[in-house]
Amino acid sequence: MSALEKISQWPVDNVSGALISPGGVETLGETAREYDIKSVTKPVVAMGIMLAVEEGAVELDQPAGPEGSTLRHLLSHASGVDFDSREAKRPVEDRRIYSSAGYEWAAEIVADAAGMAFEDYLHEGLLKPLGMNSTRLEGSAGHGLISSVDDLVKFASEVL
Repeated sequence: MSALEKISQWPVDNVSGALISPGGVETLGETAREYDIKSVTKPVVAMGIMLAVEEGAVELDQPAGPEGSTLRHLLSHASGVDFDSREAKRPVEDRRIYSSAGYEWAAEIVADAAGMAFEDYLHEGLLKPLGMNSTRLEGSAGHGLISSVDDLVKFASEVL
């Protein structure tokens, strides 16, 4: 049984997915349907932030977040901030703490450096060039992306 066949059996109202292989893309369900993709937001946002690094707007090792932390620490969940709080729960690099707040903080730093809202920066720099027309950031840079399987295939193909 293929991975796509397995997800077709999930007891939910809507299922869609894609399998990317050297032979092409195999899909299941309504792949154009938009979903709130929660934490899959983070890799897309990280790619947008890395565009800002590439453009020289920000640097991975610039101070960012709590004292002693950098943009790199925020992106790698090593800044010490908690999931939904910017308060340092642990010292920098003491332990990785999965953090949407860290991604929100990183996105604000890019927005300030670029002089535009992060959702606009992400759209213009990444989503639009990849043709991710049904993807948009609504709210948190840690978990606020709306997207479709079709668009995520474009993103994953770019990463691959």
